[in-house]
Amino acid sequence: MYRTVTQLLGITVTITAHRDLDGPILLIEVKTSTADDVRPRQPLDLSLVLDRSGSMGGRPIQIAREAIARLIESLLPEDRVSVVAFDGRVTISPSAPPSAALAARVRQIEARGSTNLYGGWLAGVKSVGEGGRVILLSDGQANAGRFSEAPALAAQAELSYREFLTTTSTIGIGEGYDEAVMAGMAHLGGGAHYFAHEVDAVDAALRNERFAAEQSAVDQVSLHIGVLITRFDTFWADETKARVLETAELPRPGTVTLHWRDRMTGDLFSAEVMVPDEFGDDALAGRERWLHQLSVLESEVVKLTSADAAGAMRERLIGLRDRLSRYPEATDTEAVLTRIDASIGRLDILQRNWSEDGAALQRKMSMQNAHNLRERDKAFSSFEDDQVLMQKMAGRGKTVDPQDLKFDPAALALAPRTRWEGWAALPIRVTPGRVKVAMTDPRDGICIEEMAKQTGCRIQAFFAGVDPAELQRLIQKN
Repeated sequence: MYRTVTQLLGITVTITAHRDLDGPILLIEVKTSTADDVRPRQPLDLSLVLDRSGSMGGRPIQIAREAIARLIESLLPEDRVSVVAFDGRVTISPSAPPSAALAARVRQIEARGSTNLYGGWLAGVKSVGEGGRVILLSDGQANAGRFSEAPALAAQAELSYREFLTTTSTIGIGEGYDEAVMAGMAHLGGGAHYFAHEVDAVDAALRNERFAAEQSAVDQVSLHIGVLITRFDTFWADETKARVLETAELPRPGTVTLHWRDRMTGDLFSAEVMVPDEFGDDALAGRERWLHQLSVLESEVVKLTSADAAGAMRERLIGLRDRLSRYPEATDTEAVLTRIDASIGRLDILQRNWSEDGAALQRKMSMQNAHNLRERDKAFSSFEDDQVLMQKMAGRGKTVDPQDLKFDPAALALAPRTRWEGWAALPIRVTPGRVKVAMTDPRDGICIEEMAKQTGCRIQAFFAGVDPAELQRLIQKN
């Protein structure tokens, strides 16, 4: 058999041994089970780390501090939160239950000074307990503190995740931040990376992080094949991740083990995983090979420092586009190819007319794309015309059937129609203690928590599959 499926405690591991003219690979897919409704909510432990250096002055600091204050206001009394503000110096509001007073203090933070990014991040790490979450927001380059280079900062984030179970997510604001630093810290720190090309997108990124903090089910997930370790890191409930290994030999039975930690209990688990005993030909695995190569290439964009480098990357993208176009039956192939075409076009311009501003934009978009390909359920885009493509690439199966997009009148007993309009959420099914809603952004954690507080119900959010104007029409329709 060339495919094996191993059922573990809340996790399914599928290994496919694939060989074609391009050579042999192992496709490893790990999927977590759907959330158990009786699973109690775990209190959140967050640290919000804000760059207040001089470059953040004006609108950036105003938008960022307001978004942070809203997140604090969305937390529950049993949660804990700290706020770190850094420039050349670091100030901290120690970890404590969320409060209106803390939100008010955040709204008074002003920009000044240089950028001690490491010092600010480290203060955030120290303020959370084991399994806590640090969210780092910055628009600039690390130019002060003990560590300022991308490899060193990423290594510190990895150490914190591995040894202290602290997750680092990063939000890069504008087009001046160091994408290698911010994306690298998130990747090795087990978190998510967000490129907020316009400052308004900071709010959307934080709303996604609020959702992610609530949804995390297992973490520290890794597959060990002999001495080789493949990281999967943190999973939401009902999430699938895929990794590709280039290998000419099949692993032997008894040499493959999955390790993971349950975030609710903190318990560590490990279990043996079955392995294939032969190679086969599997179209899905073949396609995943080239998606993996695309992710690797996007990550190498930090080397984009000249017109020649732009030309070389463009040629490699053209080759990957050709290979991925062989799989038109996949539902998201068109979306992937559209994104590649856009990158090829930007690189063509850079090859013919090099500009550092254009290269900086390409580097940031590529680093975001690399994250989106590795973490498809957590994919993010701050470009409005790119968000539908991103949603298709994410492969989210949680889309509501168009026939179900009808306002359930029972929702009016929970909140007036105007509130549902304000939340941009269509309540399509109300049952005791639970409301199923359709949203254009079903990962808006702050909005979901507001609905839960107002209605006293558990909110299950699904992707509506329609644009915001159409969703509002459906909410208002009698």
